Amino acid sequence: MDLFAGGQVPGGLIVEGPDAWEGAARHGPCVEAQRCAPTTRSVLGGARWLTSESLFSDANLRAALTGAVQVWEVRLGFTGDMRVGSVG
Repeated sequence: MDLFAGGQVPGGLIVEGPDAWEGAARHGPCVEAQRCAPTTRSVLGGARWLTSESLFSDANLRAALTGAVQVWEVRLGFTGDMRVGSVG
């Protein structure tokens, strides 16, 4: 019996500074295992910065090893807040 859908067991953690910082470093390890496939181990490092009041931009570099194959990725992204209503 598989406990995870498709026999996949992902795991990872990204650590970054608090939202109050306008810029912050981020990093974290990740492991992904699938049935009948090599395990992938990777590490992510980068930074995020405040672009506007409710938008963060980020740039990261990910290095991974899948079996004997090395993979390098550049990741660019955005994280935003969307206000739905007010409290109080």
